[in-house]
Amino acid sequence: MREQTMITWLQTIIAIILLYVVFEKLRQWRLEGNIPGPSTVPFFGNSLILWDYKNTQDIGRIVMKLQGLMEYGNLCRLWLGHHLIVGVADPKSLEVIFKSNELLNKSFLYDFANDIASGVFVSSGEKWKVLRKIVNKVFHNNNMENQLNVFNNSSKVLCQVLESKCDGKSFKIDNFLHRCILDITCKILASSRNDIQLKKDLTYIEDVHLVAHLSFERLLRIWLYPDFIYKHSTSGKMKQAASNRVLGFGLELINERREFLNEVENSITVEGYSNPKTFLDYMMDYAKARNLTDLELSMSITDLIVAGSDTTACAISYMLLMLAMYQDIQEQVYEEVHEIFGDSDRPMELKDMNRMPVLERVYMEVLRHCCPPHIVRRVDSPLYLQDKRIPVGSSLYIMLYRLHRDPEYWSHPNSFYPDHFLPENVQQRPKYTFLPFVSGLRACPGQRFSFIMMKIIVSTILRQYKITTSVRPSEIKLSMTLMLEISGGSNVQLTRR
Repeated sequence: MREQTMITWLQTIIAIILLYVVFEKLRQWRLEGNIPGPSTVPFFGNSLILWDYKNTQDIGRIVMKLQGLMEYGNLCRLWLGHHLIVGVADPKSLEVIFKSNELLNKSFLYDFANDIASGVFVSSGEKWKVLRKIVNKVFHNNNMENQLNVFNNSSKVLCQVLESKCDGKSFKIDNFLHRCILDITCKILASSRNDIQLKKDLTYIEDVHLVAHLSFERLLRIWLYPDFIYKHSTSGKMKQAASNRVLGFGLELINERREFLNEVENSITVEGYSNPKTFLDYMMDYAKARNLTDLELSMSITDLIVAGSDTTACAISYMLLMLAMYQDIQEQVYEEVHEIFGDSDRPMELKDMNRMPVLERVYMEVLRHCCPPHIVRRVDSPLYLQDKRIPVGSSLYIMLYRLHRDPEYWSHPNSFYPDHFLPENVQQRPKYTFLPFVSGLRACPGQRFSFIMMKIIVSTILRQYKITTSVRPSEIKLSMTLMLEISGGSNVQLTRR
């Protein structure tokens, strides 16, 4: 009797599983709209492709693997469990996406950052619109150009710090750059009076990278999606501890700014004194109007601080290693800089900005290689791409890594080749083939900020040092945090010119 009961239960379970598989396949077939992609596995979809993740270098490899499925074309699909992901990498489809006013919301995948950031880069809907207006004020061209003294002074401090490394020995320059750019970002966004480059106990940069690493780890492990499970996992506890430290840094900025404003309010007004509002000032007003706590305010400013510092630092680290490997390119850039500044140590002025076409081409090529390899948008309304219906509720996985290496648009897709950005070559490419700052209403507001920072920091370093390296192009491996970056860091040597 027991055996018959067990057989009945076993048959029932098998029947349920078979019915699930059949209905799931039918559902997938109906939703995909004949979008090509790899075959799926019940329950997991295509998520087992991500199974062999071990570290951030693996994330970079997995991203390249996902976006390298060329047999499926520039419009393909993946199933992440039960969620449909539609990969897009052709310029015409991207034009439709970025010109749309209805494809502005981020995918549910960004929810994994909600425990540390809730600002302009991860928010959606009305909240995003309000925050974007604030950010646009802060990153207005005139405001950035009025801050040249901040860029120049911090770059000068960076070279003073690097002087101890000017002995011809190899070292990783990344952390020095991260500290310098974090210093600039905090001074511009929050008028911080601290010199972050000289703080020995700062762990912010390492904590941000750890949080990014653990967030990607969760993304690649669908069984960690439920908050209850993740909070009790080892990686969940590690992320919470690192997130607390990152948010604590934001709280320090808030307290420092509040103390300064109280000092100004309580002091005698000096004739002619002006105190222009910073990003943090606007955000403090925003928080006060909505009764947000300081912790919630810290979460609202964190993503802009990270985006303003970490991404640019990664790009400049990559750039300096490229200049070290390609001495002929470094010499062209140095000659351009020397023609502007000669042997003087004067700071960069606004008039110098547009006299660096070689340096700018090099930076554009760096961004082609190492900008964020993807973004993900949520489909909230009916959408057709390449005559295929993209289901509402699915996610658009915009494959920038693949787009920026498409041999149809790039003559040297896998090489470092700044001539990709000669004016005549740029004119030959269709629009929406180069999108390091994305495009449309959710385009990165900090493009001007990034270019000013790059030009001042790199030119300041090159005016004092020649950069060399023993690393060969074939030895470079990419890892993934917020951007693709050099695995193991950029190892260079500095010698005085």
